[in-house]
Amino acid sequence: MPFKVVDQKDFRAFIRDLNPKYKPPNRHKVAAVVLELYFEEKAKIKSVIEGAHLHMRCACHIFNLIVKDGMAKLSCEIDAIGNCVKFIHSSPARLESFREYCVLLRFHKMSSIHFDVVIRWNATYEMLNSAFKFKEVFSKMAFECDSFIAYFKEKVSKEVDGMTTKAKWVGHPEVDDWERLVSFAHFLKKFYDATLTLSAILTPTSHLILSMVIALQVEIQEQILNASNATLQSMATSMKLKFDKYWGDIEKMNLILFVAQALDPRYKFEMFETNLEELGYG
Repeated sequence: MPFKVVDQKDFRAFIRDLNPKYKPPNRHKVAAVVLELYFEEKAKIKSVIEGAHLHMRCACHIFNLIVKDGMAKLSCEIDAIGNCVKFIHSSPARLESFREYCVLLRFHKMSSIHFDVVIRWNATYEMLNSAFKFKEVFSKMAFECDSFIAYFKEKVSKEVDGMTTKAKWVGHPEVDDWERLVSFAHFLKKFYDATLTLSAILTPTSHLILSMVIALQVEIQEQILNASNATLQSMATSMKLKFDKYWGDIEKMNLILFVAQALDPRYKFEMFETNLEELGYG
């Protein structure tokens, strides 16, 4: 319950019935006492755990680095869809034209697509995931709308080291591009879900990190062994190199992750042992 409950009339009446002589403190006093207790317990923990174990890299940031290494293999295909989204949102008229095509193909009249944010891979994932269902709309606009085609043929000037160069937009996505991106997005979903879970600020997450790291390692390894999809295999291989840099050596991992999982009553030491086996340490 929030601290303010101690100021509520019903709560005070309840306490008075229990002991008429007792006068409960106000919420500020209760909060101060709890905070004092928190610092006392924190000091006790620090006295038995080395300071090095209490400092750890952000797991979500490491996920970001791992995924970006994989995404680099499909940068042209991702840019193709990203340019389509930019074109659609570049003017109200174009957005309206996109929605007209959506209505013709029986989508909602207010259909839209997420924008990409270059520095946030999960935004790229959201853009891809929302774009897939509009694949037919993109195709129709590409073949029937002159301005759509012209947009991708446009030369864009860029200045590098004082010299002006011409850079060409990546064209609209082809059939093969869609297929590669759909399989890649399906692979990315586990990283996306893990990032959302570990980004929570109102619930503890330290006991979840180890299990998620193991699950993602297994997923990467499966794709490396998947000879039926050369593109995913290549991306997974790149991601494994980055994964191993942070979590490939148990001696370099923060052991507090194991402690946190062992303290979770759902896992205890049984899951700890299972995870060690998954990591290949026996």
